[in-house]
This record gives sequence, structure tokens and C-alpha cells, in this order.
Amino acid sequence: APKIEFTGRIYVYSRNCSLSTKPSHMIQILSFFYVMVERDEEKNEFHPVGYFSKEKNCPELFNLACILIFPPHQRKGYGKFIISLSYEISKIEKTVGSPEKPISDLGKLSY
Repeated sequence: APKIEFTGRIYVYSRNCSLSTKPSHMIQILSFFYVMVERDEEKNEFHPVGYFSKEKNCPELFNLACILIFPPHQRKGYGKFIISLSYEISKIEKTVGSPEKPISDLGKLSY
């Protein structure tokens, strides 16, 4: 049976246009991405299962911005595991949060 592991945090900078009166205004968002992988012990390979992201320094205290479980791995409980992990990380960081809004239909089912 494959083992489930999480990689360390990956710091990703992204630039997005803001809805500002200045058309060329750019904002910078620092996010953490947590990638979940399955380990195939026989082949000593790692395969991505899904990920979640959260903004660092989010004023709304969202503990989860985006979650994705790749289709072949859906319906195995990984989404609920990742949601639980996001809350555990929030506890370690001593913050109370909720998922970013609006929540998708699938997100509502999971939460």
C-alpha cells in the first residue's frame, strides 16, 4: 500500500492585477503551497496526489486558499485529510481561520 507524505513548504511569489484605479498597479502575494504525495516503495518513486495553498499574512485569517486533489485520487479521503491538516497548521501558528470564500460546491460537501 502506498504511503502518504507531505513535502515541505514551497514559497511562491505570484503577481496578479488588482482592481485598482491605476491600470498598471500590481500586487504581490506570498503563498505557502503544501503538496501531498504517495510513495511507491517498490519503485522508490513519489507521485503527487494533490495540494493546498494558503496566503502568508492573510488579514482575513483564511487557513486554506485553494485545494486540489487530482482526479485519480479523489474519493479516497485525501481532501478531508488536507482540510484537517490546514486546521492543524493554523493551531500551530496560533491562528483561528476558515477557508477562503466563496467555497465551491465540492468544497461545501467536504467541509
